[in-house]
Formats: sequence, C-alpha cells, structure tokens
Amino acid sequence: ASVSSEADHLEQQCDSLSSKLKKEWRKRQVRAEEREDNSQSLDATKRKLASTKLKAARRLEQLVVRLEEQETRHSNEMQDMQREVRHLRHLLEDRQKEINRLGEDISLKEDQLQRLVQATSDQHVHLQHSAATLRSTAPPQQQQQ
Repeated sequence: ASVSSEADHLEQQCDSLSSKLKKEWRKRQVRAEEREDNSQSLDATKRKLASTKLKAARRLEQLVVRLEEQETRHSNEMQDMQREVRHLRHLLEDRQKEINRLGEDISLKEDQLQRLVQATSDQHVHLQHSAATLRSTAPPQQQQQ
C-alpha cells in the first residue's frame, strides 16, 4: 500500500510538473508570439517610417526645385528691372541735358532780344533826336509842308 501511495504521489507530482511545464510552455509560446507580433509590428513601423521619409524627401526635393525656380525667376526679374532703371535713368539724363540746352538757348535768345530791344530803343531815341534836330534846322517852308 505504501508503494501504491508513493506511486500515486509521484504520479500527482508528475501531473503537477507536467501541468506547470505546459503552462510555462504556453507562456513562452505567448511571449514568442508577442515578440513575433512586436517584431512584425516593428518591421511594419520601419517600412512606414521609410516610406514617410521617402515621401518627405520627395516633397522636400520638389520644394527645393520650386524655390530655386522662384529664386531664378525673381533674380531675372530684378535684373530686368535694373536694366530698365538704367535705361530710364539714361533717358532722364538725356532729357535733362536737352532741357539744359534749351534753357541756355532761351537765355541766349532772351539776351539777344533784350539787346535788340535796347538797340531799337536807342535807335528810336536817336531817330527822334535826329528828327527834332532836322525840324529845328530846316527852313521855315519845309516845316509847313
């Protein structure tokens, strides 16, 4: 009876150990599955991150290209404006020189006109004086005619 009881006891210990081993095995399987899931999730996250980085790099490249095109366009527009300003400045300088020449011509003509008016006035005074002299020295009969 004691052997039988010992055998029963050993059988119960075996069953208990077997049950514990099965539980431990299941726990380890669950952890392994979780690690596999985590690994797959991590791989999926890495792929998603790589895809996001690639998209961001493409967008950044497009943005850089657009900015470079815009910078080139603005630079060209600025150069065109600078050329136009230089051209307008040159035209303005030409017009200013022309205005200055016309002003000098007007001053010269005014001086000439002033001298002519003065000469004409002097000549008129001289002619009046000469006429008065002729009248005073002329014989009386010419004065009546």
